[in-house]
Amino acid sequence: MEKFLNDIDNIIDDLEFHNIRFISNQLLNTIDHETTSLLKENKLDNIQVNIKINYLLGLINKLKLQIDCSISFFTKALELAKEIDDEVWLARIYSKLSLLSCYNNSSLVEHFSSTAIKYSKNIDSCKIKSFVYLEKIETAYLLKHPLLSVQSYMNEINDMLIDSQEKYVVRIFMALSFLKIYVLKDISKGLTYCEKALNLALKYNMLNEETIINLYISKFYMTYIIKAKDVIRILEPIILEDKYDSINMEIKVLIFLELTRAYLEEKRISKAEDGITFIVNNLSSISPILAKNVNIVLLYFKSRIELYNNNFKIALEYALECEDLYNDLEINHRLFGHEFDLKTTLCEIYSNLDDYKKAITYCTSLLKKEDTFTVIMKKKLYF
Repeated sequence: MEKFLNDIDNIIDDLEFHNIRFISNQLLNTIDHETTSLLKENKLDNIQVNIKINYLLGLINKLKLQIDCSISFFTKALELAKEIDDEVWLARIYSKLSLLSCYNNSSLVEHFSSTAIKYSKNIDSCKIKSFVYLEKIETAYLLKHPLLSVQSYMNEINDMLIDSQEKYVVRIFMALSFLKIYVLKDISKGLTYCEKALNLALKYNMLNEETIINLYISKFYMTYIIKAKDVIRILEPIILEDKYDSINMEIKVLIFLELTRAYLEEKRISKAEDGITFIVNNLSSISPILAKNVNIVLLYFKSRIELYNNNFKIALEYALECEDLYNDLEINHRLFGHEFDLKTTLCEIYSNLDDYKKAITYCTSLLKKEDTFTVIMKKKLYF
């Protein structure tokens, strides 16, 4: 128990910016077991410790996408933090409640968010302020608010951390790079944050983080400029070099997903099939929610392979099954943005089956979300 309590601050920091895509399911279950056992077997009179334990359980359930359970633990932590008027923990907890309320009670989001910001103003810690500000940005994104309204928080994070060499900064720069590239479409700034994060990850030998940054960059290449060869160049060394053996299986599966996508773009079908085989063989080693999403992406891959082999009816079966399973997922359980690729694949399949009416229907649904030029340039949908 003593060792766990001594490590609890580091454990919390490690989980703060983890994402269900990247966190080791085995590690998460181990921490969950240790924390719940500690609560059951010990009477803890220290309010600070109780705040941390409930906060940690809130984080664990947030990563499991058990939203109501997560809110319950954060609420318990909040009641304790109010007892001792601890502004650091009040800011952190209100920030988490704001983010989670996006999923089930949006009327409370703004109250929680503004309260978190209020408490954060009196905090000296750049790390905690950055946590709160990033969650303010994520909340605005989830509620589809104009992100220019929270640009000041990005600027403040940048000003606080621009010259920092602290280890925790790696994950904050990773989050900023993702926001800049994929949300604000500020590619240049996003890649600058990627570079800063990557340099620090290499300095501290943070292999998981280094790999995730390379995944971000690879996804950017595949999504925006269709440079499959660069994706293969970046990611293949990670699956071939011994030093990466220690990265967790979730991240390995994600590497093979992105590599398989690149192999399909390059029409290297046998390599793509090898990637699919690796993923299928390791699905039982990752979290159930991630596995469910990965299974959906695998159907998309199989559809692409059959399309390349001119087996259009089989390709259509896989694509429609993929679409049905994707639509059945709860929105907050959708971990991959493959909707665009799936719809363009359905366009191609229906076109090859001479069913142009359905092909145009899928094209039209794409054009509602993206500008015509981007769609044409991405997949060359000239038919």
